[in-house]
Amino acid sequence: MKKLFLSFLILCLFAALITGCKKDKASDNTATAVTEETETTAVKVVQTPDVNGIMISGWYYSLGEDKDGNELMVAEFEAKVGTPVKLYSDSNEELGVVTKKDAAVDGGGTRDFVKVFSEDFDQDFWVRDYAVVPFSTGGVVTEENIFLYTKPDLASIGTRVVEPFSIFAVFDEAPEGDKDGRFYKIRYYINDGKTYTVNGYLLKKNVETNVPYEMIQCGKRIEALKEEIAKDENSVDSYVMDELNEIYTYYADKYNGSASKGIN
Repeated sequence: MKKLFLSFLILCLFAALITGCKKDKASDNTATAVTEETETTAVKVVQTPDVNGIMISGWYYSLGEDKDGNELMVAEFEAKVGTPVKLYSDSNEELGVVTKKDAAVDGGGTRDFVKVFSEDFDQDFWVRDYAVVPFSTGGVVTEENIFLYTKPDLASIGTRVVEPFSIFAVFDEAPEGDKDGRFYKIRYYINDGKTYTVNGYLLKKNVETNVPYEMIQCGKRIEALKEEIAKDENSVDSYVMDELNEIYTYYADKYNGSASKGIN
């Protein structure tokens, strides 16, 4: 009887040991699954467009695929110079925003791109890195003979003239070395068949920011007609100039009167 009891006891202990091992193994698997899920959740980054930027040239591109399934940037819409966009911040990138290096472009070659969100189209696009200026707002000059400074210093006036109603990006950050706070650092693109941008400084008193796009376009048209009149005073009907000036004044007044002097 004792042998039978002892055998039964050993069998029970062995069964309990097996059950305990299974539970421990199940607990380990559960812990591993939770750990993996937690790690996956931790590295998942949700991107939000939270950086102000200004388009100074270029096109909006969409990210597609070529016939072999490789990534390919395809041009969709030409961007209006001066259009505000939102960029996706990324502190690990050199520009502080989300970029894609050496991306293949439809038509051949590779280029560097920046990711933007367009409110006009209510969707994401990619744009060439030179075509957008992060951490900036739009600016314009309306006066003639506005010279670009090479440094934020009154003694560093350059020879380059910023034409009336030229649209440029005004950097949010104050220029380094501008002790008196007189200058804006600006950047704009020169459309002369080359891909390059111009950086410089303008006196704040000569710059107007957040000007309505319609006002800028109207001002450009007036300036063009003024050149025609200079060549031939009868080339433009006076009522055309009167109407354009009226439109210009409307948007200038809408812009809190900061440029309501009009153009004569």
